[in-house]
Amino acid sequence: MARSKQRVLHSMIAILLIVSVLLMPAGVFGNDVDDEMTHEESQQERTWRANMLSERTLSRRQDGLDIRNPIPDMTSAFGDGYALINEQISEAVTQIISEASRVRARSVSFSFDNYVAGDVISIVIYADVSATPQRMLVRSVNFSLATGQILSMNEAMGMDIIPLTERVLRERILSDPARYMAAMYTSLEGQAFYMTSTELVILFDGLRLSAQYRGIDSIRLIRRNIHTTTIARNDYRVHTNGYRLMFIPVGSVVRALGYDVGWNGEDDDRHVYIERNGHRLIQLWPNENQYFIVGSQPRALESAPRIYDDRTYVPITFFDHILPLTSYSISSGGSITFLAYHE
Repeated sequence: MARSKQRVLHSMIAILLIVSVLLMPAGVFGNDVDDEMTHEESQQERTWRANMLSERTLSRRQDGLDIRNPIPDMTSAFGDGYALINEQISEAVTQIISEASRVRARSVSFSFDNYVAGDVISIVIYADVSATPQRMLVRSVNFSLATGQILSMNEAMGMDIIPLTERVLRERILSDPARYMAAMYTSLEGQAFYMTSTELVILFDGLRLSAQYRGIDSIRLIRRNIHTTTIARNDYRVHTNGYRLMFIPVGSVVRALGYDVGWNGEDDDRHVYIERNGHRLIQLWPNENQYFIVGSQPRALESAPRIYDDRTYVPITFFDHILPLTSYSISSGGSITFLAYHE
């Protein structure tokens, strides 16, 4: 009888444990749910995570180079229909091994990380290259989970983000000359990156941006700080004076990019000002080719601001040379999309 009661007690305890696990909030087991994901994971995503998180420890030699922890094959996670992902990963690893051999490294040790942002999955491949000097290399493979299509940075973000990130990078280099004194302008086309639900992170090989830093360098763009607006062809004016010069309605565009715009001064000295969070940034006077950036000398562009139908228009290069951390792209249909980033 005592044994029977004991078995009943054990059964009840087991049932209570199962029920408590089933009622446990999602995310308690950290490997099952990405903290940054806001949507319910599909079975495909869970399968992918199970495969990616089971890192292998392997080592092999190639042309005298000790290769440690090569990246796992993704076929088991995605199936044959996603073979292109494996090809891209293999190509990235091969490039790193080639670079390690070129600098006569003794060994190269791989590790990886992975991120999910909606439909976009980023696999980041790191390599610790034991050479003189020792340095880190980084590559990435970014793709759509639904289609398996390899994505560029612009495709992953759904906008022409590269020109804006290049401006952010230039500002970073200029703002810290002690660290980046040897850095040169670099194109971000094809650069390693990954996305999360909150950030776009662009990664650089060690020594790429700084002769003093051998680890992975990065710049981060907070996604909520990226502002964008698009105007149609009939919303701006084009003048031909030896070449086509586009004039943009500064007020409507700049407000959409997160700035405040207004008029100030008397009738004879009325000017347009642009502010951000109550801080005056730029002043400009219609018909005067002087654009005043607070704290800097005035600059001239191809043309002075002009007034049409009580609206102030500026040449499109205003968004290249005057407004900070701004870029634009022109579609084949003539519409213009502007992007701005606020630190």
